[in-house]
Amino acid sequence: MSEEQKQGQRDGASAGATVWALVKVVFTLLVVAASISGVYNVFGVREQVLALASDKACEGQTPCKATMTLFEASPFSHHYQMATPKGTMSITCKRPYIFAGDFACTNDSAASAEPPGGGVPASSGSSKAGRPTALPMPKASH
Repeated sequence: MSEEQKQGQRDGASAGATVWALVKVVFTLLVVAASISGVYNVFGVREQVLALASDKACEGQTPCKATMTLFEASPFSHHYQMATPKGTMSITCKRPYIFAGDFACTNDSAASAEPPGGGVPASSGSSKAGRPTALPMPKASH
């Protein structure tokens, strides 16, 4: 193998290593940006989303003052239970494109009507919103 061919191979390997290093840097920056966006979605917009959730819970009720009784947040959505004059409303707020777009809230209470007769749903191990229900703790014996 001539010296020119060896130099060509070294240059090709060097270019491949440069591209791979660039791919690793871009991937790392994307992961860091997604992490920062997730933290912002949970903590950075809490007050604005709470105002939207209160408005959605009070929709169609005048006068109305919604009081938050439960708050769950993830990078993808915020979930609230709001006490209003008409009862407890379950509100979910999320962005249309996970980390982009304005938050929009939906009233999950309207979509999940109680079963006929107002009884306990057939799957008594979970609530209407698909979350496990809290079971009473047994009394400790001393």
